[in-house]
Amino acid sequence: MHLGADTPELLSEVPLSLGSKSLDAALDVAILVVQREADALQHVSSAMQQSPRMQSSFRRALQLLLQKTRLVDGRPLGKVVVVGIGKSGIIGQKIVSMLLSLDTQAVFLHPADALHGDLGMINSPHDVILSLSYSGNSPEIVAFMELEPVRRCARIALAGNEKSTLVQQADVWLDCSIPGGGATPDDVRVLQSEAYPNIPAPTTSTTIMLALGDALAMSLTQAKGIEKSTFMKNHPGGSLGRMFK
Repeated sequence: MHLGADTPELLSEVPLSLGSKSLDAALDVAILVVQREADALQHVSSAMQQSPRMQSSFRRALQLLLQKTRLVDGRPLGKVVVVGIGKSGIIGQKIVSMLLSLDTQAVFLHPADALHGDLGMINSPHDVILSLSYSGNSPEIVAFMELEPVRRCARIALAGNEKSTLVQQADVWLDCSIPGGGATPDDVRVLQSEAYPNIPAPTTSTTIMLALGDALAMSLTQAKGIEKSTFMKNHPGGSLGRMFK
C-alpha cells in the first residue's frame, strides 16, 4: 500500500524503535546489498569476457545442451533437467520457465522427489542435467548426482566452489563464485561472499545463478536460430502477448 499524505494514521503505527537512525541504518543495508550484487554481476561479466577457462566451460555447456536437445525426426532427442534445492531451486524453476518459453524442453526436478519416484522423468542418456548449488556441497544435490540414471547423463554444475563435490561430479562447471572472504576455507568464503555477510542469506549467489541461467538460455536460443516469433507463440498472454497480436 502506498503511504502518502492521505494516510498519516498508518505512519503513526510504525514502531517507535524504527526511528530515523534505525531507518537510516536499514537504508544503508539496502544500498550495500544492491551495490554488492551489482559488483558481483560485474565480476562475472568480466570473467565471461576475459577468462579463457570460463569461456571454454560456457562453450562446452552450450555444446552439450545443443547436442542433447536437438531435433531428431522432428522431436527433441532429450531435455534439460534442472535440479536445485532451497533458493537455488527457485532460481532453477525460473531457468526452466525461460527455456520452455524459448522452445527448449526442460523440467525442474527436486532432488528429494527424485528419490521418491520422480527419477523416472530422466531419460538417460539423452537428457542433460543442470544442477544448482552455490556451495557445491548440498547433501541432497550431491546424493542425487550419484544416482545411476543421473550418472549416465551429461551433467552441468552451476556452483561457486571449485573444490566442491558437485564440481567434481560434473562434466562441466560454470563458475558463479564471487570474490570475498580472503584466505579462508572454501565453505566460509562462500558464505562471506553474500551481499550481507552478517546474515549470509542467498543474495549475490542467487543473482549470479539467475544471470548465468539467463545467459545460457538466450545463447542457446541464438545458437539454435530460434526467433522472436517462437517466443511470442509461447507467450500469448500479458502485456507481451498483447503487444504482438
